[in-house]
Amino acid sequence: MARVNHKIVKRLMNEKRSKITDKQFFTSRILAGHFEDMAVAQTKRYHYNRRVRVNIYWKPKVPDGADTNNQVIRINAGNPVVTKVRGRENRYQIVCGLFAHELGHVLYTDFLCIQSYFNALKDERWYPAAPDLSTAKDKLNERAVWDYVHADEINKKLFLKVAHDIWNVLEDGYIEHRFLNQFPGTLGYGLEILREREWKMMPTVTQIKEQEEEGGHIFHSILQVMLSYALFGEIKYGDEPLTDERIQAVFGLIAQIDQAVMVKSAKSRCDVVNTILVRLWDYIEDYLEELKKHCDEMTAAGQNISAEELLEAGLGSLIGTSTSATGCVSRPVTDEEDSEEISSEQTAGNRAKTHADAKEAEGDSESGEADGTGEDESESDEADGTGENESGDENEDPSGKTSGESESDDDSVIPSQKIGNAGKQKTTENEQGRIPLAQTSSVSNPVGGTVSRDEDYERECDERAAADIERMLDKMAERSACEQLENERL
Repeated sequence: MARVNHKIVKRLMNEKRSKITDKQFFTSRILAGHFEDMAVAQTKRYHYNRRVRVNIYWKPKVPDGADTNNQVIRINAGNPVVTKVRGRENRYQIVCGLFAHELGHVLYTDFLCIQSYFNALKDERWYPAAPDLSTAKDKLNERAVWDYVHADEINKKLFLKVAHDIWNVLEDGYIEHRFLNQFPGTLGYGLEILREREWKMMPTVTQIKEQEEEGGHIFHSILQVMLSYALFGEIKYGDEPLTDERIQAVFGLIAQIDQAVMVKSAKSRCDVVNTILVRLWDYIEDYLEELKKHCDEMTAAGQNISAEELLEAGLGSLIGTSTSATGCVSRPVTDEEDSEEISSEQTAGNRAKTHADAKEAEGDSESGEADGTGEDESESDEADGTGENESGDENEDPSGKTSGESESDDDSVIPSQKIGNAGKQKTTENEQGRIPLAQTSSVSNPVGGTVSRDEDYERECDERAAADIERMLDKMAERSACEQLENERL
């Protein structure tokens, strides 16, 4: 009799398993518990004493992909980012990537610093310090910022929302780079799969300009390009030249974006947000005014919608962005390493290429604006004998010494530091004498080593994902079969 019951249970489990839909699988408590256990196992290194709760739901019509309040991670498995991928295993990897991104916010986002930053903006002051106003234009923009914020309460709310979305763009880039460096296993693999999909969906600058003709705004385009560089260190130019206004706006902030993504200090990212708000204020102000005008038109037409909702919908439509992380006030976890900066092996090559593009665009703009006066001035200086200094000696520095002389003639200076001096450093009593000098024909002796680069390299697949899915499907089928048999017995 037991053998017969065993066969019935096995048959019923197979029937139940074959009927499990993606919605049932992804919204099951078994999968949520799987991610919770994974978070506990991966965060032991930080002695993280709070269990991260996971809630996975299925709402295809809701645009949100994932969010966190620093206590619960909520993932919308019905989002098109997930559902448009073929295969349950591939969809599982995308959901795992969304979970990894939000776990990165839980671990590395300094919610206490962010609360202080936005409280300061509400009080109409910069935090942690005023931005670097290097030009007269920056000073005028800063004054215009506070005049605009002080003029109307709606202006202040819209300004705070824009600042929060700029911060979220930079924070997303920071936590993803740090998470990939710290978690190269299952979670890191899922995040990389998600990033690959987002990069494919990322529009080119040409496509962004076409969207502007259909009612978009240039500030929205600049923010999309900025997000592309913050996440991937690369920009999809499309058919646009490097001198395009949107590309140039991001090139002008490329050093600040690098700082925000690479430095662990949250205050540093707040400084960068302040700088971006000032530098791009002309675009931001025009965007907000156009948004308010559009809101008034919709209200007049009988549609009850606020300017804040329009702004949230517009900035929330950025490809590759996530819902702004908000939650309970807490400090981020600390590493055992004392390094203030994080490495960026994942996007180092892309960033180097983008930096080269920025320098190339800068060189092209300078050559296009130059009218030959620079060369004439240099030639006249040489003719007058007023080159680098008034004495006419190009090698003389302000201290009165020539470039061939050392700052000190003391014998304690190492000979290699004495430019043009062939003297030897005196030995001490404890030393046994110097190694005799030897004449060589080269600095090094190469041994034939070479470095090769495999352009066709592909990342290894996460083989445990398929096994995890099979195990969870078995659990779900067993639980469903047992519930049915128990109901029949009762």
